[in-house]
Amino acid sequence: MKGQNQALTPILITGIMIAVVSTAYLWGMPLIQKNKDTVYLKRSEAFMNDLSNRIKFVANNGGKSVVYFNIPGTFRFFPDQNYVEINLTTDGTIYSVGGTIYFVGSKTIPTNGYGVWGSDDPYVLHESTRMVGKKYMTSYVLQTFPLCEGARCYEIDLTGKSFSVGPNHQITIENVGTDTEVANNIPGIPDGSTITISEIKLSFS
Repeated sequence: MKGQNQALTPILITGIMIAVVSTAYLWGMPLIQKNKDTVYLKRSEAFMNDLSNRIKFVANNGGKSVVYFNIPGTFRFFPDQNYVEINLTTDGTIYSVGGTIYFVGSKTIPTNGYGVWGSDDPYVLHESTRMVGKKYMTSYVLQTFPLCEGARCYEIDLTGKSFSVGPNHQITIENVGTDTEVANNIPGIPDGSTITISEIKLSFS
């Protein structure tokens, strides 16, 4: 009997260890995944904030700047709408589902199509989250719009070819020129205004 007890002891210990490890794995993996999702979402938010600041700086000062996109999502550029977005799919989220959070001045694009020169930023940056099956799809959007004061207007015009890329790409932001013209039939800008346009080219490599 004593020999049998001695033989059973390692088996029992092994069984207990397997149970403990399995329990730790089952409880720990969701927590690890949640932490990873939080990191990716915060990195996406920080990336878009950095991108918007770089676009504004290059528009005001000329030259070019490069950012590295290394987030497990998709970066998309739509020059016709002056529109940039990141789409990221995660198992969890840090945002409310179905809502929109504005990161720049807590404002939307003005209903008249342009903001106030000297007080507003020339872009809006926001996030929205929706359910796709059992996953969360988070979209970060950066969109520029004109600023006007009286008969003077200013706009950052995002130019280049539309593109959609995954992680491990460089995004180049380049000032390719500034032009001043009289606005006529330009959406969102009062006719007869003098508009200064900074053309900012986005490309990837």
